[in-house]
Amino acid sequence: MDEPKDACISLTWLSTPKVKITRIYGSLQLDYDSTLKFLGQTATLKHIRIFRRQRRDQRQFNKNFRFSAELAETLRKLFQWQESRARKRAEMTWDWNFNALDAMNALYPTEIWGHKDNNFFFLRFQLALDALVSNGDLERTSGETNNYKLSPKALKTLSDIEIEKSRHQDSAKSTLWLVILTGVIAFFALIEAFQ
Repeated sequence: MDEPKDACISLTWLSTPKVKITRIYGSLQLDYDSTLKFLGQTATLKHIRIFRRQRRDQRQFNKNFRFSAELAETLRKLFQWQESRARKRAEMTWDWNFNALDAMNALYPTEIWGHKDNNFFFLRFQLALDALVSNGDLERTSGETNNYKLSPKALKTLSDIEIEKSRHQDSAKSTLWLVILTGVIAFFALIEAFQ
């Protein structure tokens, strides 16, 4: 039989720059070029701090750009409302025109007019409509300043929004499966290490 040997790890092995270690934590992927960096950042839980900072930044980003989601929702509701009006009238020459007051009455409950801030709500709705005009999804029609018309670009915008939403859902599913698979692999690696 062979004589038992002492196990030891040299310090040069820890600092060897030829090693490439990749850590995946949630949606975060960190690459390390030495074992020493990996062990040091693992001990200080740097990956968890970076992950939490990214989540905090994402929440802040979502709050700041909530108006974009409001624009998309307003455009979707306007299109559905106009589509239902066109179906009811069954005219081949439907022009997709509408007044901002009519749209607000159709899209929001009538109780909004009894609210003390009803002027603010209408001004905000007009701001959303004007933002949609600047994006090209709506057009101002001649006559009063509160008259608008859906443009053909609105369909493309709604289509792009749906595509982006499905991509986001697919990405979330992929991330979930990646986390589950990583957990299963880590579980079996622990079992194998202790046998």
